[in-house]
Amino acid sequence: MIASWNWASDNQLTSVHLQVKDSRKDGLTPAVRLVTKQRDGDTHNWSLHKNTGGSGTTADWNTTATDSQGIEFAWVQGELLDGSTLVGLCQGAKIRNPD
Repeated sequence: MIASWNWASDNQLTSVHLQVKDSRKDGLTPAVRLVTKQRDGDTHNWSLHKNTGGSGTTADWNTTATDSQGIEFAWVQGELLDGSTLVGLCQGAKIRNPD
């Protein structure tokens, strides 16, 4: 899983790029999402993006994120799904908003 973004302000991320690769022939679906921590401490789980292309495929998404409650930290979360059942989870480092 790969992710990148630009901090636009204290409540907005621009040029959010998410990528996830399915590297195994196991029937499981890899997925990725952006997660942010709001200034009040609540966590915002953004839309989950699934790579349903099968083994050997890579899927990419480009988006933005705006939260009126502010964005204090951002990170990426990877999930491995068996149908709709979560069977694996990992996350990247939490990056603090410089604004």
